This record gives sequence, C-alpha cells and structure tokens, in this order.
Amino acid sequence: MLTRRSFLSTAAALSLSARGRVRPLYAQTSTALETTRPDIAAIDGDHILAAADHALTLKLTSDLTTGVIPALTAGTVLLRPTDSVRATAYAAAAASHLRRLFITPATVLNNELADTNNPEDLVPLAPLAEIAATLPFLQYQATLQPDLLSPADLTALKAWFTDLLHQLNTARTAGLARDRKDHVGGVWLLLAAACAHSLADDAALTALRHHFRSVVLRAQILAEGTLPHELSSRFPYRNSLFALDLLAGAAELLSTRFESLWDFQLQDGPGLRVAIAKHAPWIENRGTWPYPSDAPHFHDLPCRRPALLLAGRAFAHAEYIAIWRKLTPLEPNNPELLATFPLRQPLLWFTRPHP
Repeated sequence: MLTRRSFLSTAAALSLSARGRVRPLYAQTSTALETTRPDIAAIDGDHILAAADHALTLKLTSDLTTGVIPALTAGTVLLRPTDSVRATAYAAAAASHLRRLFITPATVLNNELADTNNPEDLVPLAPLAEIAATLPFLQYQATLQPDLLSPADLTALKAWFTDLLHQLNTARTAGLARDRKDHVGGVWLLLAAACAHSLADDAALTALRHHFRSVVLRAQILAEGTLPHELSSRFPYRNSLFALDLLAGAAELLSTRFESLWDFQLQDGPGLRVAIAKHAPWIENRGTWPYPSDAPHFHDLPCRRPALLLAGRAFAHAEYIAIWRKLTPLEPNNPELLATFPLRQPLLWFTRPHP
C-alpha cells in the first residue's frame, strides 16, 4: 500500500537518480540572468579606472562635458572594496569638484535658466543628470570618509538641485525645451528626472511619468521605432543615438517596481521596446544605417551606447548587452561627441549607492 512515507521515500530516490541528467530550473536560467545583468565592474573596470585617473589630472572647471565627477565617483565605487586608499583619493577629488561647482559662492554654477527663445541652450546641461546620480554614492562614501562632505555641504547640494528642478518647471527656455519633439525635449526630461530622483521628490516623479507616457513617446517615436525629428536634423545618426540614450536614462530613473516605463507603449506602437529594437542593428553595424550619414564624426560612432546596456537589463535581452560589449568605449578627447553622451559611467546605473 502506498503510504505518505513510502511516497516521499520514492520521490527522494527519483530526485537523487535524476541529478546527473536534469538541471534544476535555476541552473537552466542562471546564464541568461548573468548575461542580462552584466558585471560592469569586470567588463568595464579598466576603462573606469582610466577615466578616473584621467579625471584626477584635470583642473577644476565648469566644463561639464569632461564628466569628471561621474568618472571619479565610478572609480570610488569600483575600488571601495579592494583599494580604499585610491577610492578615498577619487572621492576627495569628486567632492572638491562638487563644492566648486555647486557650493562655493565665487565659482558656483548658475542654476537659473535664462528666459531666452532658444531651447537648445539646455542641451549643454545634459551631463548634470549623471552628476545628480553620483550624489547618493558620495553621500554614502561620506559615512566612511567623514571629512568628505559635511552636513552643510549636503544641504547646499540638495538646495542647488532643488532650485534647478524649479527652474526646469518655470523658466521659459526650459518650457520651450520640454515641448520640443527631439533630443532637446529628451535633455529636459532626463535632467528633470535626475533631479527629482536624487531629491526623492515623489510628486515631480509622478508628473514626469505622466509626461513620458502621454507626451514624449507620441512626440519622439514613430510606431516602427524611428525618431523622425532626428532623421531630419543635421546629424541624423548622432542625434538619433543621443535621443535614444536620453529616453533610456529617463525611463530607468522613472520606472518603479510597480510601473516600468520600459514596457509602456501606446496602442499604435510607439515605445522604447520598438525604438531599441529598430536601432540595435544600426548601432551594431553603422554600415547598415539607411539614412544620410553625418558629415562629421560618422566613423567615430556609435561607441558604447548606454541605451543598449540599460535596455538589455530592462528587457532581459542578452543580445543588446552583447552588442554593447563589442563596441569601443568613448574616448575623452572629442568634446563634440562627449556632449552627446550624457551617461558615461554605467557602473553608477547598475550598482546600489550602498551595500
């Protein structure tokens, strides 16, 4: 007679006999999980440290395209577990730049956006988004390195980005940028999302999610995935990739556990999923680009596009990450191209600010 004891005994024996032949479910999926959540520290470690070491040689400057603060912060995060001396040096340099740009009265950046009729005035400010993303990492580092940033410093930094978010929602120039249907509108969205995310401003984040769903997707992406207002621009390839990175960064910042903007699409098709799928082959091989080529720098692109890396994780799509890995990292010696790479330190986007 089959009893509960004999049933369990038989089941255990069958399980043991099958171990050499059948892999458990987690083992079957572990490779896919690893390839869609790549180890950025291992893949990009040499490039991260090279960028951080280069940043140490640069003088304090208001030129945001240098990416100094994100480079130093990424170096801090990378070396924190293994080389606290170098991590401390990187963090100290990053904090020095932060104080100069956002706190020291004589050198502080003006966060009051001029009320001009040129919304493109906002584009040079795009690197501020990744600087905002560094703040939680450096705030945590300050708990390990007490002289890094004082409570007064942190309060001043918060106030500066709070004021910037206010300007983005009230200044005429910012309003014109917000309503643009190209990468200029994407810069506004990423900047506002980065400020709101860093400040944990729930009301602002909710409003930005609504703007993304109801305005941005319709304005910037066609149902088949192209970005029409970039294709008609002077630099169609460069601006298409720039706009895609901006939208990807905003989607990453605005998504929550309960609502993914990566997966959202309009009824007739426009969404990030189709846009990434459309552009991925053109990023992998620029020779397949079917539209006019940019006159300058076409052959210097695409470089490693953060949109592919973030989309690979969001969609569990390993092919996107494989393409990203094959591409050449951006070199810090071309200001014109640097200005179209608002996200340059993927480690900061794939890592928690603290353990």
